[in-house]
Amino acid sequence: MLASLQPNDTAIVVELSCIGRSSKDILEIVELIRNKGAHFHSLSEKWLDTITPQGQLIFTIFAGLCQFERDLIAERTKSGLAAAKARGRSGGRPVIEDEAAEAIRALHQNGMGATSIAKQIGVGRSMVYRVLGAQ
Repeated sequence: MLASLQPNDTAIVVELSCIGRSSKDILEIVELIRNKGAHFHSLSEKWLDTITPQGQLIFTIFAGLCQFERDLIAERTKSGLAAAKARGRSGGRPVIEDEAAEAIRALHQNGMGATSIAKQIGVGRSMVYRVLGAQ
């Protein structure tokens, strides 16, 4: 539908959940429709009708609130990561020492399975697969 929209067309949906999973998705799709010069109308949510000036105002307010929410989430995430780093914690996958990686490769060469290697070395199976996949 989005690809075939022409200026002054109106995209009509029964309810907002038909076009997106989150408010961000919905607002992005409605904005895409507006950028094509078309209008958007929801039958269930009468407040979202970009044909009228009132509907455009409500849409703009909701878009601003969603952007504000996204910015707050990003700010909280950054401060949380900084606090974790200050406590000596770092994100990402665990790092394996070279000796352990060599031991994993050697055990694998001797025919041992990933589960047995993981138990013997004291790492998870995913780490064994990651080391073996990096060969």
